[in-house]
Amino acid sequence: MGLSKGDRCDGPVKTFNGYNCHIGCRKKNESEWEIGLLVWNDPPPSLYWKAEYKIRTNDGVETVGTTDGTFRDYLPISFRNDPKYFINGNMKIECHVEVYEVDENGVRTAVIENETEIGNVTPRLFDESVKEFSDVVLVIEKKKFYVNKLYLASESSYFKSLFIGSFEESKKDEISLKDVEAKYFQLFLESLYGDPVINDETVDGILKLADMFDAKRVILKCKVYLIKNSKKSLKEKLDLAVQFNSNELKEFCLKQIKTVEDIRFVISDNLEEMDHSVLASLFEKLLEFNNQ
Repeated sequence: MGLSKGDRCDGPVKTFNGYNCHIGCRKKNESEWEIGLLVWNDPPPSLYWKAEYKIRTNDGVETVGTTDGTFRDYLPISFRNDPKYFINGNMKIECHVEVYEVDENGVRTAVIENETEIGNVTPRLFDESVKEFSDVVLVIEKKKFYVNKLYLASESSYFKSLFIGSFEESKKDEISLKDVEAKYFQLFLESLYGDPVINDETVDGILKLADMFDAKRVILKCKVYLIKNSKKSLKEKLDLAVQFNSNELKEFCLKQIKTVEDIRFVISDNLEEMDHSVLASLFEKLLEFNNQ
């Protein structure tokens, strides 16, 4: 949700796990704000949620508080009125929620739904509005990205060499990057700054750029997403593991293969194009299945 410096604002209503919810935020006084998650329906007392509140800054995303209680409870958190929470006069708030049940003995029994984000999050800006915070412009497909050299250099060996090394570009104020799509570079930068932009539609493009720029933190985020959250098919994940040389993702995929049908599903039509180590692992599994 976006907030101007006013007294109160409510975020858009979202349907979450069958219940209508929204973020409410108000200015308690000149030095403090309060935010909380409100539910409109009447949920059962056994239903709980854990909420984590985050605010975007120019340096990334900052967690300002967490709550844990029943759906029926309104559990707001307070945070200081800090100028860094306002970008171009607006505050961007995210609420990440995990829902679970508790039985009559007070024992947590099951997670109902994985972490979900509630709130309207706008893309991070890298245009002229952040020019005063940048020291170099990257031009991609005629689009200009105003960024900080030291931050990119600290996250990527590619940019470290480009900005701090002996390349001629290190002295330029504007640098053009080739073989890069602007839309995925935007997402790559957002992920680099901690924004939750990785999903099944974006992970391929973000991972490609993270691999190209040797941005290890973003590569790890993509791998963790593919292993824990992605709904992509096993074959798609295995292909990405091979393409980007991820042993962790490859091992995860191979462990999911439990039948001969699974092997048939992941094998390429052209065996010559398949990774030899994957073929060897699949052959071992086939022998194992035949011996059972």
